[in-house]
Amino acid sequence: MLLTTTFGYAQKNWQRIQSLKVAHITDAIALTPEEATNFWPIYNKYEDDIRSNEKQMRQAMRDVSDEGILSKISEAEANEMLAKKISQQEAILKLKIDRVNELKKVVSAKKILKLQQAERGFRRSLLKEYRKRRMN
Repeated sequence: MLLTTTFGYAQKNWQRIQSLKVAHITDAIALTPEEATNFWPIYNKYEDDIRSNEKQMRQAMRDVSDEGILSKISEAEANEMLAKKISQQEAILKLKIDRVNELKKVVSAKKILKLQQAERGFRRSLLKEYRKRRMN
């Protein structure tokens, strides 16, 4: 029951954060209603794919983050892990490039640059708020 409650609370917070992010981005890049209609499906599709790949990469690196594990693997295994990490980073980069190319069909390049700036700004403000709450 506690796990269900915790998951429900986390899900509610995640949805709230996503809503704040949408509002922040929409405001920051001044999307028109027509642009927003075309923009958000593209953005969300790629965002989900990017987040999924980043999660896989973090999980793979978490598996070897323990110093004891690193001392036990062979050089060949280490090379394999590095190759896998690079491959995952390339996949994420490709998704980001594809997202930009798709978004250029519905919004200007200037708005895409503003989007990237807005995403960084949102992450910074979210971390700032998190730190503030942890201190209190």
